[in-house]
Amino acid sequence: MVSSVSITPDMTVGEIVDQYPQVIDLLSAAGLHCVGCHASPHETLAEGMYGHGKSDADVIALVHSLNSYLAEQEQRPVLTLTENAASFLQKSFTVEGKVGWGLFVAVSPGGCSGFRYVLDFKEKAEDSDVLLQQHGVSLFVDKESLPYLRGLELDYVSTLQQSGFKFSNPNAKHSCGCGSSVGF
Repeated sequence: MVSSVSITPDMTVGEIVDQYPQVIDLLSAAGLHCVGCHASPHETLAEGMYGHGKSDADVIALVHSLNSYLAEQEQRPVLTLTENAASFLQKSFTVEGKVGWGLFVAVSPGGCSGFRYVLDFKEKAEDSDVLLQQHGVSLFVDKESLPYLRGLELDYVSTLQQSGFKFSNPNAKHSCGCGSSVGF
């Protein structure tokens, strides 16, 4: 499969961080600890690397590493809905009078870990959504949230101690006890 990802040395650090926020840790590990400083959004990746004493070989290796990482991410399923979650949602759509609707899934800033998961009933997809069908349920995944959600498994659990959606996200660096707040 040909990847649609293409980070180049002449892209600005700001462009890279805006388009691919999931690579911030890789940039930092390569020595670009200034991804949030005032200068970095305007300098190219190569300029940033040279400014930190890195060589042409270091720039090429970083570009290769970033593109390989992003290509791997593209191979992950967008989102997996378990059969338990689908069954719960289908019952909920009926109870709420929203038969034929789907589930909107996104992340937004907030929560105790930096981001929070957003789930809501939605009637139809918009241009800003990726539409998926799993176990008879329509999922409307926010395109801007996709880098954070790719690979997410959404389950529904019901035990004596808790009931609700359970998020298993390979992109999460940490989450809080509530289960709906996550850090990337």
